[in-house]
This record gives sequence, structure tokens and C-alpha cells, in this order.
Amino acid sequence: MAATLWLLLGGLRFPPNGAVEKLAYVGGLGLLVGLLADLIGGPRGLRFAALLWPWLVVGWIAWPQLQALEWHVVVLACGIALAGSIVMVQLWETRGGPAGLLLLIAALALGGVAFYDASFALAKVIAPLGAGLAGAAVGGWASSGTRGFPLGGALLMTGGGLFVAGAALLLLYTPAKVWPIAFLLPLFFADLMAQRVAGSGGGINRVIRIVALFLCALAPAVGAVLLAQHL
Repeated sequence: MAATLWLLLGGLRFPPNGAVEKLAYVGGLGLLVGLLADLIGGPRGLRFAALLWPWLVVGWIAWPQLQALEWHVVVLACGIALAGSIVMVQLWETRGGPAGLLLLIAALALGGVAFYDASFALAKVIAPLGAGLAGAAVGGWASSGTRGFPLGGALLMTGGGLFVAGAALLLLYTPAKVWPIAFLLPLFFADLMAQRVAGSGGGINRVIRIVALFLCALAPAVGAVLLAQHL
């Protein structure tokens, strides 16, 4: 993400020059917060960080807009932060399973929403998040002996924080509509829905659960992009 922004914007500055540049710093700080939460706080500390981090990210991204104290901007920013906390906690709950895969699908869908509903330039910024998550998820999947797509604290805070920041950027600084992005929320509960459909047993139940997981994840992702394309 930082390398992509460097190429697109011609170098990063501190303090960042605009909301888009902040994405690189959100990624770097998220990595640091995730590592520290894993090392110092353990599972409880990581859960607390997952709850709090979206509010800090959205507050920083939205700060220039919030200074005008317009109520609809404040409500929108709070709604994005609250949805971000729900997403982050749900990712934390499924971190030993398909959380990395779900975040990957959501990031790619967010890039599609940006392409159809906002701007091609912003889609080029958000798309590398999906590409980076793909490499990290596949690496984690391989290192775990193909038992799942484990999402450690570093990837959780970095990837989840960048996803929330991208959504905030789209909704606060572009003409992007709320509904396509809100349509992505059920995606993060795909594992829970798949377990309800197939149970937790092995054999045929496991196959059904995997198929249900992909259907429950891809349906909101495709729906969000189609909404962005046609609304």
C-alpha cells in the first residue's frame, strides 16, 4: 500500500498531504498496533484494539470534515466507525479460520465499488490492499498446514484498518453511496452463517460448510459491486 501510494502520489509526506496519503500511515500504524497487542495484551488486548482502532482511523481520516461540525458528517463518521468496530471484532472472532479470506474478498469488492461508484484513481489505491491481503492470506494458509487462513494481530489491524479507512475515504470524500458499502457487512458473518447451514462436523458437512462459506461471502461482495454499478 505504501509503495503504491508512493508511485501514484510521487512520494509521501509527514504530516500527510490529504486523506489518501493517510492510508499509508494507517497501514504502518496498524502493523505496529497489531504486533504490540499480540505481544503485550494477548487475546483480550487484541480484542480491545480491534474495537478501538476503527474509531481512531475514521476520526483521523474524517478530521478535516468533522471540523465544520455538520451533524450529517458527524453521524456518517460515527456510523462508519461503529460498522468498522463490528467488522474488526468479527474478524477477530474468526481469526483462526477464514477471516483472512473474508477480508481479501471484502477488499477486492471495495475496490470494485470505488471503480464503479467513485473514481478509477481511488480504485487503483484500494485495489492493492486486496492484492497484499491475498499474498498474506495465502502465506498464512500455507504456513498453517492448509488448516485455514489465520489472521494474526498484525494482519488484522493492518488489513482491517485499511479496509475501514478505505470505506471512510469513499463515503466522506467521494460521491460514493452508502448502500453498496453497507451491503458488504454481511460478508464478515459468512463463517457464522456457513456453520448454521452445515454444522461443525466433518465429512460431507465440511464440504457443505466450505461451499456455504464461499456463497455467503461472494453474494454480498458481488451484490455490492452490482449496486455501485447500477445505483
